[in-house]
Amino acid sequence: SSAASDVYKRQEVCRALLQYGKEELGFEKVQMLVMPENRVSLRLAEKLGFHRQDRMTWEGILYERLLLEL
Repeated sequence: SSAASDVYKRQEVCRALLQYGKEELGFEKVQMLVMPENRVSLRLAEKLGFHRQDRMTWEGILYERLLLEL
């Protein structure tokens, strides 16, 4: 499969999981922690509608913290 096809599949899987979280589990918000150098995951998060909040350290590792209101 092509790289573009793989990216589309990842987005669709993530959208389905977010929809499930909202409709079946009652989530109102979802938080995502991504290492700042992981540009692919940061791009995917932004395409899904996540917004960068700040940077935080968890267990000694620096992360970008992103939030999505469902």
